[in-house]
Amino acid sequence: MATLLGENWDFHLESLSEIQSRYTGYGCHLFDQIQLKAPTVFKKLKFYRSINHQPEDVFAIYEDSSNPFAIQLDPESEHICLWNEHMHVELGYWCEDVYQEAITIITHQLLT
Repeated sequence: MATLLGENWDFHLESLSEIQSRYTGYGCHLFDQIQLKAPTVFKKLKFYRSINHQPEDVFAIYEDSSNPFAIQLDPESEHICLWNEHMHVELGYWCEDVYQEAITIITHQLLT
């Protein structure tokens, strides 16, 4: 987890229900859409909240030893960020369907 989320950040593990109760910002329905359209991906997500930087953001890590990746929901910049060791993508208002685009990037780029 440290390599994907940064080494100088401290994180607290959260449940999906904790996230849903505290976060109503940009991209707040992404995990519902992943659960619906990519349930095998959703099952391997772990959710985090930073306790020392950007505590309003939501972070998730897909914990698979061969293809780990991270997701960040940022309400301030209104972006969904997706990254792994090889790529970093930011999605926002310019996307026609930000949820579908995020799921497509996850399933066709981050997991391959």
